Parts: sequence; structure tokens; C-alpha cells
Amino acid sequence: MTDADAFIMSLKENIARRGHRLLEILADIERLLASDYSNDDIIQRTGLSEKYVRDIVFLLEKGKERLIEAVQNGTIPLTTALEIARAKHADRIETA
Repeated sequence: MTDADAFIMSLKENIARRGHRLLEILADIERLLASDYSNDDIIQRTGLSEKYVRDIVFLLEKGKERLIEAVQNGTIPLTTALEIARAKHADRIETA
């Protein structure tokens, strides 16, 4: 078993045992993306919903660091951070 496989097994067990802890999931998905896992790989291997993974990936890719930190600190909920990131992303597309 590779280190990556062991990490994914541990992540899957933690999700099943403790439920979704946003801070851990955010960091774990970021780590998987950095290891060149695709969204589909993450969805398939973790059992997380497609929407949830895609939302987290969108926030990691399009959200500002301060926005991600606010979610991690519990200052704003994930749904609010996603709305802000989507609004900023839409503004960039419209002005391009």
C-alpha cells in the first residue's frame, strides 16, 4: 500500500467515524489536489458527494486566501464563502 492509499483510507475512515469536519476535509482535499488527484478521483476514493468536493475545490482554486482562512477559523460558513468566491469569479468573467 502506498502512502497516498493509506492517507485516503484514513481519510475515509475519519469521515465515516466522525462525520465531516470542514477544517480537516478542506486540508485533506487540498493535500490530495497537490498530489495530482482529480476531482473525480477524490469523489470516488473518499465517498464524499460530487457537489461537496466540487464546492471545496472551487473554493480552494478561486477563493482568496483570506476567504479560506475565514472558513477555517469558523468566521464564516462554507456556503457564504462559496457565494463570495462565485460572485468574485463572475465579476472577473464579466469584466474580461
